[in-house]
Amino acid sequence: MTLTREQIGNIGENLAKSFFEWRGSEVVLSEDQYHTTKDMVVDGKNTEIKTQTIYRLFPCEDGTKQAAFTVPISHRNLSQVYTNQLNKCLTVDRLVFVSRPGTSNKFIRFYEAPDLGKRTFQLTVNKGDGRIVAGFLLSNLQEIGECTDKNIIKELMDGWKSY
Repeated sequence: MTLTREQIGNIGENLAKSFFEWRGSEVVLSEDQYHTTKDMVVDGKNTEIKTQTIYRLFPCEDGTKQAAFTVPISHRNLSQVYTNQLNKCLTVDRLVFVSRPGTSNKFIRFYEAPDLGKRTFQLTVNKGDGRIVAGFLLSNLQEIGECTDKNIIKELMDGWKSY
């Protein structure tokens, strides 16, 4: 069974909630899954969680290719523009990415973006689906933990479809 984006997001948010609670933080999930400013509040800070595969060869402005997490902005033909997702990433107190485990990497990792006002991104067109995406380079993020629970990893790996 392939998981929907919504299901993947819910799994990532619940993993992040458990992770932060395990670290002793107070966590309150947003009651509205379509909240426009946050997914949860962690220790009083609005927090956005993004659950996805790391884009391993993100084409950077300097011509190099680096690992990054991406946030869609629009389709190539500009028929849809997604301003809310990037806006949340840039205005929320805390931005956390939950990485999908891969075939050679059997862990779910948690990465945190720099503080509000210090986050940077680069733009590119995703050649697979034509979306214009903002890339948050892995080299600018801090790894803050991982999940090695085999059942959760299997659920994410078995049900994941590339979008």
